[in-house]
Amino acid sequence: MFKKIIYWLGILAAAIGAFILGRGINRGGVSRANGIADDIGDGIDRAGENNRDVTDGIERAEERTVRAEERTERAEKLVKDTKRNNRDALSAVRRAKDILSKAKARN
Repeated sequence: MFKKIIYWLGILAAAIGAFILGRGINRGGVSRANGIADDIGDGIDRAGENNRDVTDGIERAEERTVRAEERTERAEKLVKDTKRNNRDALSAVRRAKDILSKAKARN
C-alpha cells in the first residue's frame, strides 16, 4: 500500500512539474510570438507610412513636372516670337538701307 501511495504521489508530482514547465515554455513561446507579431505590425505600419510619403513625393514631382512643362511652352512661344521679331527687324533694316541707297543715288 505504501508503494502505491508513493507511486501515485510521484505521478502527481511529475504531472504538476510537467504542467508548470509546460506553462513556462508555452508562455515564452507565446510572448516571443506576440513580440514577433508586434514587430511585424510595426513594420507594416512603417511600410504604410513610407508608401504615403512616396505617394506624396510622386504627386509633388508630377505637379512640378506640369509647371515645368507650362514654363517650357511659354519659353518656346517667346523664342518663336523673338525669331519672328528678329526677322521683321532685319527686313525693316534692309528696306531702310534700300531707301537710303536710292536717296543717295538721287543726290
